Amino acid sequence: MKDTSNFCLPKDKLVKGLILLLSFVVLNVMSQSSYGQSNVGVKLFGVSYHPFAENNEALHKIPLDRNNDWLLEPGFTFTYETGTGFSLTSAKLMQSIYLDQASQPAGMTYFGIHRKIFHLYKNMITIGIGPTLFYRSDWSTIDGYQEDLDYKTMGNIQYKMAWITGEIEYVYYVSKRSDMLLSINMLHPKAFTMMIGYRFWISKKAKRKACDCPGFK
Repeated sequence: MKDTSNFCLPKDKLVKGLILLLSFVVLNVMSQSSYGQSNVGVKLFGVSYHPFAENNEALHKIPLDRNNDWLLEPGFTFTYETGTGFSLTSAKLMQSIYLDQASQPAGMTYFGIHRKIFHLYKNMITIGIGPTLFYRSDWSTIDGYQEDLDYKTMGNIQYKMAWITGEIEYVYYVSKRSDMLLSINMLHPKAFTMMIGYRFWISKKAKRKACDCPGFK
């Protein structure tokens, strides 16, 4: 039986490279404001939808329907977003922490490019695409586990790198510095989660008006 007392990131070269890249991006965008607009946010979620077959459905702890398609997976996501200098386009970093299908600690780290596709008064819709690193406690310690080739194991962690993942987000303008959010995200490589949240604009150079909000210029 493996020791699962420590929940830490794997030390694989690919994973380390991604973490270094994301760290560089975060430090860079937070230390300069040449593009003006940036915001931070938090999202909450609790239910995920799994439409595709999975190897270890028998390990799903809290299904909400008979087919195990809807599962209870509570957690939260932190976001940081900044303008890129290109019209209607931004760069977003997301970090999620939650309890997964087997009620084990899990997380995901996402970095993507987002673009506004719809904007009408106080309502806006954006889409984003980018790579995501998924990680969770090692499920092989759970009775009944079947080998999952989608994930690699390193120490007490199982992880998967997905190079193409995405987000669809609806934004409702509340004030010059705050918005309400409703989004659909990939909490797992083969699952979707609806998140609800709030974001705050921290940029000192952001120029936002009620007739042109929210968005990146």
